[in-house]
Amino acid sequence: MYYLLFASFIAIGVFAIIAIIKFVQKNSATGKKMLIYTGVSIALFFVSFIGLGITAPESETAEGDTTPVTKVVAKETAAEKADREAKEAEEKLAAEEKAKEEAKEKAKAEKKAKAEAKKKALAEKEAKKKAEAKRKQTAITNSKKITFPMLNKAADRYAGKPYYLKGEVVQAMEDGNFTVMRINITQDSWGWTDTVWVEFADVTDAVDGDIVEVYGEIFGKHTYDTAIGGSMTLPGIIAEQVKVLK
Repeated sequence: MYYLLFASFIAIGVFAIIAIIKFVQKNSATGKKMLIYTGVSIALFFVSFIGLGITAPESETAEGDTTPVTKVVAKETAAEKADREAKEAEEKLAAEEKAKEEAKEKAKAEKKAKAEAKKKALAEKEAKKKAEAKRKQTAITNSKKITFPMLNKAADRYAGKPYYLKGEVVQAMEDGNFTVMRINITQDSWGWTDTVWVEFADVTDAVDGDIVEVYGEIFGKHTYDTAIGGSMTLPGIIAEQVKVLK
């Protein structure tokens, strides 16, 4: 297409010069013929120019035009395919082994944590058992040191101290999960005397006339209204454990 355009341009020049010469020589027939050839050459020139504009390939310019690039994709050989598949299999196996190892470590850690939790629970249970045993022993010791006359006179002074008592239930009353009892704690030849007021935040099988033992804590004096319209003040005990003996 470039050659045709160039040839058309040369032909235009040649025919135009010949036409001018013939007209100068007064050979009008030949001059007119050369003008026709010149016109045909001009037409051919424009047709070639237009065709060149249509078929010209894109090329990259400073304005950002791009030239089509043919991407050559190398075909994978059998050896390369085998190497790739072997590498992928190796990576997959390594990932599986890593996952197994992580799962193993996780199971090991969970087992260890479970064992430690169990050990801690047992230790706490044992510590609680020892603390309760020690508190009961202290309660028994206090019951020997703090006699009923001392308790009856100044119960508030001993508030907060663990205390143990054994006696006969004079009266037991329940209200939901709360039990109130009056218990005589001193036994003599005439029976049981020296009454204390006991509050228990639970229910018990104890009824009037039962012999019970109570572990708890002194909370001070307690005053209540009697059935005959008077009032009565007794040493008060908060029970932690009530056991019916008979």
